[in-house]
Amino acid sequence: MSLIYFDVTDIVHYASRYSRLTGIQRVQLCITNILSRKCGGDVIRCVYYDYLRKGMYEYDPNERLAGSELDPEVLLLELGLLSPSAIFPTKAQVKSYLRRYSSKPVRALKKADVYLSAFLFPARLKALGLEVRGRESGAYDRITVSGLDVLPDDSCYVCMGSSWLHPKVGDFARSHYINGGKFVQLIHDLIPVSHPQYFTAKELNDFSTWLMASFEYTSAFIAVSRWTAKALGEYARQHGYDVNASAVALAHEFMGFDRGVPVPAQPEILSFESRGFVLCVGTIEHRKNCIALLKTWELLIDELGGLVPRLVFAGKYGRGGVDFEKYLESSYKLAGHVTVMHAVSDEGLAWLYSNCLFTAMPSLTEGWGLPIGESAWFGKVCVTSDVTSMPEVCGHLAEYIDPLDVSSIHACVRRLVVDSAYRKQRQAQIVDASLRSWKEVADDIHECILTGGI
Repeated sequence: MSLIYFDVTDIVHYASRYSRLTGIQRVQLCITNILSRKCGGDVIRCVYYDYLRKGMYEYDPNERLAGSELDPEVLLLELGLLSPSAIFPTKAQVKSYLRRYSSKPVRALKKADVYLSAFLFPARLKALGLEVRGRESGAYDRITVSGLDVLPDDSCYVCMGSSWLHPKVGDFARSHYINGGKFVQLIHDLIPVSHPQYFTAKELNDFSTWLMASFEYTSAFIAVSRWTAKALGEYARQHGYDVNASAVALAHEFMGFDRGVPVPAQPEILSFESRGFVLCVGTIEHRKNCIALLKTWELLIDELGGLVPRLVFAGKYGRGGVDFEKYLESSYKLAGHVTVMHAVSDEGLAWLYSNCLFTAMPSLTEGWGLPIGESAWFGKVCVTSDVTSMPEVCGHLAEYIDPLDVSSIHACVRRLVVDSAYRKQRQAQIVDASLRSWKEVADDIHECILTGGI
């Protein structure tokens, strides 16, 4: 069997900036982990572009520690891209911690507090969610990394990340294709061209330039939803290309946690009132429509007063985070009713999913919608949008709203809040439903790679 090289440049680059992996990076690691265990290092390899050494490098993913797949710091330590400190947290950890503060003066003070605590009050770092991995901690082992100029001509090169952010990856893919190799690209969404209002002019140009170029050297496209596959085909035809992408639905499974198994309470999780809470998972940005949820809660507070559950956001601030913060801070009604949690661990997020009343994801557009499926994995119904790919994730198991109409969101959320019998009925339907695992996703993608489609 020919070698399959999975590009992880996107993961390595992301890990150098953030302490928690999200969305696209989690998908890549789940799939490469499963296939490497299934096929072995003689068949599955990982490759990435090192921006410091300006070259491509490869490693056997089976050399990585079991259970470390979703920890970005461990990955960097294993690859030798990060030197552990016995005193300080990593720069990625500090940057991720500071992103919860929008004011530059406040960030400067918080940064000084982190490094002062590292010197004088190291126990306080853990309370801040910052962990120091010393050289002798035994939390990782270096793995063998080798440089490479070209891939074997009969091998397959697979990119499942945001390749448009890394031009060297595209150059490497083109060269491999020209040399007779096979290149497969996983497409998560076409949001930069379908909804350009959420991106800068440069981002739009970079994405469209990459996508157009990829039509020339990609052997097969795989899309994460039927919606995304259709959008890709239509975009290609508009520009004179005939492209058919295989649609492979992503999983409902939250990797590392068995379905239906209680999740222990985590120290990092704040104590929530007995009235319960509703969970919204994902980056807080414009297209996620988070302010619409705040407006919904204002309406609920007017109607229900103290009976309103807390609204919990689990995710970092993205583009639009400042507007969200301003709205939240300016609303006297929301005081004491909304909690924002940043850089939540997998264990913490699993606990939130398991213990919430239900989840909400009123996004304006998605390529898939991982939190919708993850909510079902923990037996909870999700209030989500009836547009783009989102209805594909859970079908009849989710509750649907018009994301542009706050009254639609309000009516749906209100019913789940006040009608506990209905909410439990919906939960029972989820418990009895068949849900998709990451192993099934990996097997389907592997089949696409080997055959060019399903």
